[in-house]
Amino acid sequence: SHLNSLNASCISSGSLAVNLIAPGSTGQVLWTTGGSAAWVATSSLGITGGSGLVNNGTGQCAIALGCASTAAGNCAFASGYHNTASATSSSASGYCNTASGCYSSAFGYKNTASALNSSVFGQSNFTSSGGLGSVAIGLLNNSTGGTLTNATGVITGTPAACTTIGYSTTAVGICNVACSALSTAVGYGNIASVGYAGVLGNVALGYKNTASGGQGPVAYGPGSAVGICNSASC
Repeated sequence: SHLNSLNASCISSGSLAVNLIAPGSTGQVLWTTGGSAAWVATSSLGITGGSGLVNNGTGQCAIALGCASTAAGNCAFASGYHNTASATSSSASGYCNTASGCYSSAFGYKNTASALNSSVFGQSNFTSSGGLGSVAIGLLNNSTGGTLTNATGVITGTPAACTTIGYSTTAVGICNVACSALSTAVGYGNIASVGYAGVLGNVALGYKNTASGGQGPVAYGPGSAVGICNSASC
């Protein structure tokens, strides 16, 4: 027999007994406070999409879970609180993350991946429209406007994406910036920027190093700074 054909049935769980006198509407679920129960819409519980498919004009075959999350791109995925996956096959999970580039991913707290095939993980990491295929992992990478107090871990200000983020770049750690294409900044407060004749592939590793150019190949790239407070420029 089918549940909907039953005029009265009983579900018991501990001290709770619920009489199902009438079935709920399509897509509703049975919700209980422990003392009473009612049929409610999944949206009232912060669940978007019911069966998991969001086909209401915001994205075909998209999935949105949690509270106030939006999967607007086709085959997009958004989960958690107020996450937005607005591009095709983009993914955003955690708290207030945005994945607006096609095939982009943003996971953690207030990260933004706005370039094609870009990925950001952690807190307040960014890729901009020019950061095609770029990766930022950690805290405040490719970011401006936010200040980290090292002794307390508190971030003040409003973090936002740097004006220039190069394509195919890597920024890993804390407060690193990879400006020039194909550049790498790893550690704390390192900057790999465009230097001599628009040199690409600069590398800055360690603590507050700046790689801003170079005229010839060296061990780590055309313009490299490795260690503590070094500068490689022309």
